Amino acid sequence: MFTLDDKVASVLKKYPYNISFRVRDNIVFLQGEVDSHMEWVEIGLSIGRIRGVEGVVNKIRWRGASGKEAREEWRRRVFEEKRNAVVGEYDVVIIGGGVVGAALARELSKYELKTARARAIHQGWGYKPYCPRERALGADGGRGPG
Repeated sequence: MFTLDDKVASVLKKYPYNISFRVRDNIVFLQGEVDSHMEWVEIGLSIGRIRGVEGVVNKIRWRGASGKEAREEWRRRVFEEKRNAVVGEYDVVIIGGGVVGAALARELSKYELKTARARAIHQGWGYKPYCPRERALGADGGRGPG
């Protein structure tokens, strides 16, 4: 029987980089450096596909981009790729996944409406994450490198 650590190590052996990792609460934290953004994405997705992995915190850096530059490059690339994409078509979009948002979604489920619910992770002053996944995602919500 292979552990989650064994499975992650096996996937990382396929790449010619020195990438370190640790697993906590079925969330894999990656550190290291690769040559390109595409490799950064590929490694993160490969680890995320492993059965039993609930999340990936990809702190791998790619060469040629500092932290702020890397985040800006990533944001620009995602914006350009998704600029004209239709994410979904809904009759109602509920912003907020708290008690009120959930209650509203439940009430609207009685009708023949296509409903989407968007949940924000609040990160204001004194914010304390309340679940392991949010705690693991950190200040940037796991949205980008660096």
